[in-house]
Amino acid sequence: MKSTLITITFLFLSIHLTAQVSQSIIGKWVPIKTDFYSDSELEDTVKQNSNKTCVSYIEFLKGGTIMTKDFTSNCEEIKAAPGTFNHIGEDWYKISVDELKDEEVQIQIEGNQMKMYINTGERSKAVALLKRYNDENSIKVNKKETSQASQNIIGKWAPMKFEVYIDNELESSKKNNNNNKCRSFFDFQEDGVIMIKDFNPDCEEIKVDPGTFNHIEDDRYKISIFKFKNKEAQLQIDNNQMKMSINITEESKLLLFLKRYSAITDTKAKKEKEDEIMYKDGVKHGLAKYYYPNGQILRTGYYEKGLKTGEWKAYRKIGGLLYIGSYKNDKATGEWKYYDAVNGVIDAIGNFKDDQKVGEWRYYYENGIIKMIGSYLNGKKEGKWNEYFDNEALKSTGYYQNNEKIGVWKFYDKYGDLIKNEKH
Repeated sequence: MKSTLITITFLFLSIHLTAQVSQSIIGKWVPIKTDFYSDSELEDTVKQNSNKTCVSYIEFLKGGTIMTKDFTSNCEEIKAAPGTFNHIGEDWYKISVDELKDEEVQIQIEGNQMKMYINTGERSKAVALLKRYNDENSIKVNKKETSQASQNIIGKWAPMKFEVYIDNELESSKKNNNNNKCRSFFDFQEDGVIMIKDFNPDCEEIKVDPGTFNHIEDDRYKISIFKFKNKEAQLQIDNNQMKMSINITEESKLLLFLKRYSAITDTKAKKEKEDEIMYKDGVKHGLAKYYYPNGQILRTGYYEKGLKTGEWKAYRKIGGLLYIGSYKNDKATGEWKYYDAVNGVIDAIGNFKDDQKVGEWRYYYENGIIKMIGSYLNGKKEGKWNEYFDNEALKSTGYYQNNEKIGVWKFYDKYGDLIKNEKH
């Protein structure tokens, strides 16, 4: 427990702040020492080792993220696990990091000093002292960090296409549904962090945790992104194009094709047609029509007192449905149909209840053949699930419980022969 508390001040990586957070916390902070108290008496003090060449620090960003840099005495970087904190009022926060789960912590800032008070027991606590980071040190550290990786990767990249390979055979391919109104991107930053912006078809932002990248040698990196943690990847850049190959397992890999953000049409291009939204007493009420920058219809539906209600439709930029479904009190309900963003064929059909997937869902290949069929309970996979090849042959079958595979799963080849049994 004590070792956890000593390092708590530089272990955070992905933090979500509320609008109530004091702006005085924004910036870089250097851990100085941690005092341990029992019955209000000082029991122990642990000072943080410092090195002017490589200074450990925490950086609080306005966007709600805390990025951490920590080093050994030899200036070798130490990778830290991500944590979270939420502002709960005044100078109190809830922190989850390492062994601490939803611990209430008090943070006080005076001038260039910060104190963090952590209750370690009914009669004991730890007090961590930090000082605001010196800009001159910041320059030195950044030079060291950026020299370890190719500068070509730094900047924003828009994902264009995703491909999954198993045993070197293409298993699936999906083009990203980008548009000039809300374009997703990866932002590779000089300190090894990947900030991610993603949007749903309605151009509503999807919250995605930051990732990390660490240069190994040549075009090889260690990548942590989405659900993939510390996976070895190859990043190849040709002018404004990037191909990222991530080894998922020994048999499978993910290919991401990206284009440099600056080489794509300006996302702030003037729209040819303005959105048409009805209001009542200053609140969205009635028919709403949203448009792409090129004037094509993006989505239509109704609001009732500011909440989505009734049938909503979204469309592809070139025309044709992207999805159709209903809302009740701003929550998805009833049957929804999704269509492929590229060719417009049916992609998935299923039901929602209170914004959660429920009952049977069917997913389809581009040729209309069922790719996968199974059920959800409160948004989680439950019961029997079958997956098929595009020739309608059974690929795998098994059961889920609370979104986890259980029992024996069976896997087949395209000719119907059993390949293996997998016990969970």
